[in-house]
Amino acid sequence: MPEPGVRANGFFWFSCCCASITGARLGEVLALDERRDIDFLRGVVIIPDGSEKREVPLPKEVIARVRSYCVRYDVGSDQSGERIFDLDQGFIRPQILRAVRNAAVFPKPFSIPGYLRNSRAIELLQGGMPMRRCRCCWGIPKPTTRHPT
Repeated sequence: MPEPGVRANGFFWFSCCCASITGARLGEVLALDERRDIDFLRGVVIIPDGSEKREVPLPKEVIARVRSYCVRYDVGSDQSGERIFDLDQGFIRPQILRAVRNAAVFPKPFSIPGYLRNSRAIELLQGGMPMRRCRCCWGIPKPTTRHPT
């Protein structure tokens, strides 16, 4: 049986990794169920978004690490009842803020999960991801244009 800290660090790592790669909101990530919302064969995470669902690809390394973690620690099985993403926002949000501040990646006022989400979207757009694909993955509605009359 692993030490409690090892399990908690694994849960934290997967939650942060999933949030940063998929651009999902923190609440969306913490609502994921690895049995239902991660398609290990296709390498995608399925994020419920109201009545819709959006599929976001995950790197093969992340999929492999999640799968091996679930098998090694018996997480996500019907018998264990444990979920990787079953964390309290009141617990994980300060952990994210502390990690970002310690890494000195962003100025202090911007050390929030929403800022990380937006930064990742900008990074993907600058890397050549089409705007339509980015909006679809991030669950951003199509922008509306209002013209003054």
